[in-house]
Amino acid sequence: MIRLQNNYAITSSGGSFALVTFGKGKDKEGNEIDVQKPISYHTTLESALQSYSNNRMADLVSNFDMDLKDVKKEDYIGQVGSITHTQKMLTGNGSATNLFDIEFNDGAIFCVDREQIEFVED
Repeated sequence: MIRLQNNYAITSSGGSFALVTFGKGKDKEGNEIDVQKPISYHTTLESALQSYSNNRMADLVSNFDMDLKDVKKEDYIGQVGSITHTQKMLTGNGSATNLFDIEFNDGAIFCVDREQIEFVED
């Protein structure tokens, strides 16, 4: 296990890596315990470290109002953008889903899941 800042760690098992965060949970008796919550799974350490970096950046910017109130995802429906990053994330039920960062010509970037995009050819 590689302990990182802000309650993150990278664990390794069988040649794969998981980015995890530490939090509080409850055992069967209802006692509060420390738990590891997996965030994402990776085939390389480099990918896991990049995921950590992305998550920390998201943590940092989520604490600031960047005055983007006039930028709405709905305004980009039907427009063509480019996928700039793909990440596999765990859902609440333990299965995984892909998230896509889509960048548009004006610089707007949105993170969407597979159901929110349609792939088109150039």
